[in-house]
Amino acid sequence: MQNNNIVELKLEYTENRSVLPTEAVFWNENHGTLPIVLTMSLKRMAHLRARRRDPFWVANYQEAVRRVSASDFCNGRVGGRGWRATFAWLIERPDAVANVMEGKYDGVGSSMNRNESTESFELKRF
Repeated sequence: MQNNNIVELKLEYTENRSVLPTEAVFWNENHGTLPIVLTMSLKRMAHLRARRRDPFWVANYQEAVRRVSASDFCNGRVGGRGWRATFAWLIERPDAVANVMEGKYDGVGSSMNRNESTESFELKRF
């Protein structure tokens, strides 16, 4: 009986995948040149639920998205690899928002340098 309920929930969820959570909508509104979010898989939803339990992540997510979209490194313009940040990357890695807020991806040539970025927002503590 329990297995049937799980299957029913998965079917119901997959039929409504076009509904994006607020974090994905915010990403899409602020992504710059980064890829947009088109759909939410069960895996993505599981990662997002885990991130929502982290007070630091919740408090700093929006500013992290802004910083990622302004980062030359996260946009594949520096570093030589062409890697680009995605919404999935930001929610799958538990430390991604903390790393962004700590300036790990600001880098040389970033359109947002550390001095400007630290003056433009207040880091939210948990």
